[in-house]
Amino acid sequence: MSSDNQKNLKSLSYVKCQDITHEELMGEATNRGANPTYFVGWVLDEAVAQGIHKLDNKERSIFWKSRQLRQIKENRDYVRKAAIGYLIDPTDEGAEVLADMCESVGLGLDEVLEDTKDDRFSAMKATQDSVNVERADWLYRLLAENGGELTVKYIYAKAGEAEYSKDMVTHTRKYINGDSNMPSIVSVKHGKEWIWQLRKEEGGDEQLN
Repeated sequence: MSSDNQKNLKSLSYVKCQDITHEELMGEATNRGANPTYFVGWVLDEAVAQGIHKLDNKERSIFWKSRQLRQIKENRDYVRKAAIGYLIDPTDEGAEVLADMCESVGLGLDEVLEDTKDDRFSAMKATQDSVNVERADWLYRLLAENGGELTVKYIYAKAGEAEYSKDMVTHTRKYINGDSNMPSIVSVKHGKEWIWQLRKEEGGDEQLN
């Protein structure tokens, strides 16, 4: 990019985005050896060129509605995180605030509190990085709901549906295995297939895939 072109560029300060968006953009910029600031600008330029920012047709309307649904999920996640804080330090004032928050996102207070109590990741969500915990919750549930083991190929396919990259899933497995309170996820080879298994007991042979 020439210096003349750079002089004509405009900047957007403090652009907010989701953690996963930031991670993907920074990772791709690094892979390409590009200045992250310019790379994000190029992505935005392309999005505008394709008309993604507009709401003037059915396809774009669907896109923005999907964003609205994601925002609803994020708002509900905030409420559930607040519920964890309330359970750690319950007060009458906190109960009133939490009840108002639940009502604002269409959730019942009792339902939220019960779900939070049953969530084995609750303590982690209250004290650790929310993105890592969200992925850990996703990976643990995926395995637990499928007999405690799945092929790595299948896990990666499901990760793609959840908009997680292979590197993210591998990092998530290491994140779970780094917590002594969680079952470990070991990688073993069955024939030509690599399998990830949940193991509650400590120790044991583990092969890294």
